[in-house]
Amino acid sequence: MVVRFSKSPNHEIAKSRNVLVLYNIEVPPESSVAEVEEPSKAAPSSARRIPHWLSRLRSYAILDPLIFFYTLILGSASLAASFADPTGAKQHAIAYVSGFNAADPAQVSVQWLVHGRAAEEEIQGDRAFHISGGYQTFLDLLTDDLASRQVPIHLNTKVQRVRWNTGQVEIGVVSGKSEATFSAPRAVITFPLGVLQSAAQEAGINFDPQLPAEKLRALEKLAMGKVVRVTLCFRRRIWEDITAQEKTLAGMSFLFSDDKLFPTWWTQMPDPVPMITGWAPAASAENLRGMSEGRIVQKAIETLSSLLGLEQSLVQSELVGAYFHDWDLDPFSQGAYSYVKAGGEGCQRTLGAPVDSTLFFAGEATDVSGHNGTVHGAIASGKRAAQEILALR
Repeated sequence: MVVRFSKSPNHEIAKSRNVLVLYNIEVPPESSVAEVEEPSKAAPSSARRIPHWLSRLRSYAILDPLIFFYTLILGSASLAASFADPTGAKQHAIAYVSGFNAADPAQVSVQWLVHGRAAEEEIQGDRAFHISGGYQTFLDLLTDDLASRQVPIHLNTKVQRVRWNTGQVEIGVVSGKSEATFSAPRAVITFPLGVLQSAAQEAGINFDPQLPAEKLRALEKLAMGKVVRVTLCFRRRIWEDITAQEKTLAGMSFLFSDDKLFPTWWTQMPDPVPMITGWAPAASAENLRGMSEGRIVQKAIETLSSLLGLEQSLVQSELVGAYFHDWDLDPFSQGAYSYVKAGGEGCQRTLGAPVDSTLFFAGEATDVSGHNGTVHGAIASGKRAAQEILALR
């Protein structure tokens, strides 16, 4: 994937906005990565993967951390521009971090961002994939496998308390008006980070006894991104004939802008379906707070119309459906996905560590491979927790 940026890639589209368009095309050779030691650390174990063009610098500490991350994303072509216009480069980096990672730029760890970027490079993470039929297809595979093993799944069942001591766990739940308790020698805790943080503040699920102090400290070093999502479904792909940067938007996968409400958009590429998702992260989600669902959907339509340079009436006439979700207000997630605060790198490992060979932890916030906030990171953490339990046998 090549990322091309200009302040006004197409006047009819940008309308004086800063727009960043990502296309599904090949990665250029200069975007390859190499092993380079951080200047402040001499041990080989501290090597950090960064682009080879940046490794030629005597020390990348001369760059502002967010500018460094911006050049890391865009490649060598942006390095000179970053030095020439550091303020602009930092603004673009802040917009990217907020829009793509749903992170608060004032809190997020740049070291964590770089670690995640290196992890993406290793698995060609800039290529877009979608599960045919959606995530329900994946869930059906898991539930069918569990059913074949006669493992029951209790839906519409809310956990209220986790009472534990070494070798024994009792989970208190409520389903409708009925309460029940499940017991086992061990339990895998997969609550989203926001739910765990509420439990740590004794405002949600009750842990008895409370989680160990090191877990609570790790929770304080992590944050859950705030996101409002609106998915717009159209009769046709209204953007595919629009031209930007001397090519059409038919292959567009992501669209980043400086819009205050919906700065980030993505399509279902490589599937050419007439659906696009608007993403209101961090401060953008705060700006939407208090609006009705209908008003938020209308704001999304206004933003998309402006970014594409289309009449709002045309966009409205092609719309066949809109779907909305506020992840921050969802009591079962309390946020979208996790990120690490400045100075907190490594706290994911502490959060994911077992407690007394009794409580085991999984979920994207416990991933240590650089894939926080992803489905594959969550799955990998679940496998890791299962292996920890099996190792006790």
